[in-house]
Amino acid sequence: MLGPVVASGAPAEEFGRVAQELVQPLVAAEVRAYFGAGEDAATIEDATAQVGLQVWDRVRSGLGGEEPPIVRLRPYLRQAARAVCIDLLRRRHPRRTRLEYRMRYLERGDESWARRRLPNGQWQAELAAGVARRAGGTAEAERLLAAVHFELEASGGSCGWGELVRRVGERLGELDEPRVPVDEGAVADRSSTSPENELHRRAFLRRLWSEIVELPHNQRVALLLNLRVAAGQDAVELFLACGIADLEELAWVLGLQAPDVGRLLDDLPLDDAAIAARLGLTARQVVNLRLSARRRLARRLKEFLA
Repeated sequence: MLGPVVASGAPAEEFGRVAQELVQPLVAAEVRAYFGAGEDAATIEDATAQVGLQVWDRVRSGLGGEEPPIVRLRPYLRQAARAVCIDLLRRRHPRRTRLEYRMRYLERGDESWARRRLPNGQWQAELAAGVARRAGGTAEAERLLAAVHFELEASGGSCGWGELVRRVGERLGELDEPRVPVDEGAVADRSSTSPENELHRRAFLRRLWSEIVELPHNQRVALLLNLRVAAGQDAVELFLACGIADLEELAWVLGLQAPDVGRLLDDLPLDDAAIAARLGLTARQVVNLRLSARRRLARRLKEFLA
């Protein structure tokens, strides 16, 4: 769609005009589909602009041979929009985002309700006819499931996903404080990063995750539960926000039961004593495991770290 314009060497203004006319409406539709009707206009506008910039950079890098070209535009836009929206939500509504992760995990293990994508692209939650609510989970999981069922029943058996998350959050007291503007310094830092640096960063994170997955179990647990990246941000949150890993993968990598994953996000990064208690080891052994993991990663990722 945009390839001929880029290949022709057209000025940046011309490329931007074509991108806005052809792609931006699709981007906006994907962002609105992800957020649903409950998100504020400023968040939707920010997400749409960020995804549009990613498309621009991605098309140019594909034509330059740095990355494979986009073969199917709509699935790519959906994935890009999802990653950007998750990032914005985690920064603006961290408690709501953690609640949503927990609800999605709960839904995967319970047949009494389900989340499905509607033809218009938006997500809806529905009660399953004739299926009783699951019992026997942890007290926290039971409390969350009861709240989900209460709100779905109050809505006649179905509810938009974003609206359901909001209602369950209100019922359980899992609400964020009134939103404050996103850290302008963080936005400036991101926008000033060149496309090449951003592509390099994402490639590094994808490779880092793939190498962490290959570590022995105790090493990857000791590393991930205490891993920080730039500015002290928890690395697990970054992997989730960028769409590099999802909660299901994270549960498998850490050897956790599904209901534990959402709760764990609130506590990261863990100190050595907490990690040691999980693994049945001493804090010194945890430190040694993490050092071994870091040495292996340094060897495997030396082309990125040179």
